[in-house]
Amino acid sequence: MTWTNKDGLVVRFDTERSDSAVSGHANAVKQYIVVDLPDATALVDTLGTSYPPAEDAPSIPASSIITNAWMAATTDFTSGGAATLDIGLVDATGAIIDADGIAPDLALAELVDGAGTGVMGCDGAYVANAGAAGQLVDAVAYIGFSYETAVFTAGAGVLVVEYIKIA
Repeated sequence: MTWTNKDGLVVRFDTERSDSAVSGHANAVKQYIVVDLPDATALVDTLGTSYPPAEDAPSIPASSIITNAWMAATTDFTSGGAATLDIGLVDATGAIIDADGIAPDLALAELVDGAGTGVMGCDGAYVANAGAAGQLVDAVAYIGFSYETAVFTAGAGVLVVEYIKIA
């Protein structure tokens, strides 16, 4: 039963619903991919077409928004210099979409496996978290890892990417 009070407001009870139209998507469910980095010593110093991803490599679908990403070191990263890790996006041919779109310049101090300190959030241009705008992934994207400054002499890890497919 509904009625209108003296202020002109409609009062509803029990299971009665508003007849106002509300739009939205109920199918926007967060999804995840997990990408292993088994050996940091095999990385190249820039992403590029030299190594297209394997056909069965985990990918982020087109028309997706990356809502978060985390890198966890499973073996301490070491280097003879001040190496940093970039995590980027490449297309199916290996061409760069964004060389550090997931994470730019992760330092050696962040890439350790001790006492849970080796898990860090990623804040690249494609990641929409912590108030950052992020960017739409408009083509199927694969994860690429590279180093800057110096090579890694050891290191392994796992990257988790959270995304929502919007179309």
